[in-house]
Amino acid sequence: MFHSDSGRANVRLSLSDSQWSQPFSIQAAGSSEVVSVLVGNEVYQFNVNTSLCMAPFTRTKMVVFTPRYIIVNSLHFPVVLKQFNDPLNIRLESGETQPLYKWPNFSLPEKLCFKRDDASALWTTPIAVSDVTDETLTLQGTNWSRFARLEVQRGNSTFLLLSHQKPSLVPLVICNRTVVCDV
Repeated sequence: MFHSDSGRANVRLSLSDSQWSQPFSIQAAGSSEVVSVLVGNEVYQFNVNTSLCMAPFTRTKMVVFTPRYIIVNSLHFPVVLKQFNDPLNIRLESGETQPLYKWPNFSLPEKLCFKRDDASALWTTPIAVSDVTDETLTLQGTNWSRFARLEVQRGNSTFLLLSHQKPSLVPLVICNRTVVCDV
């Protein structure tokens, strides 16, 4: 922690073998920031929330560090996810919740692809997860397809909630039965 010339309390984060993060302020109660720390080619991300403590500590600020993303798999089957255009992936069992601390490649967009953990499964199109959204994913394989819902919700962390989507609630269905174009 250090003080800048303006007299404001600023903080920088570092992990072992990492560069220091950009400085961020912990001055304002009620503030929330995303802090990134580079470790080689990877980028670790944290939410930093500053709030006032409850009585009798009302002059004390509490600074809470949480993972930027937390993924919840409420589907009835395991899924695999990865950063778009990166080969590393994460497997989530049915009912599992897991923090996503890092992006494997800081030079790639912050987009995720999903698939069912099945040898015949295909990756979904990449989804940007930095903004609040409610998306329908088509998880498909050679002879099957399932709809899943991805809700991105903000709190102290950004929650990525994967759940079943009834086919009757899918907002749009596109069937490409041509051999001459990709949709």
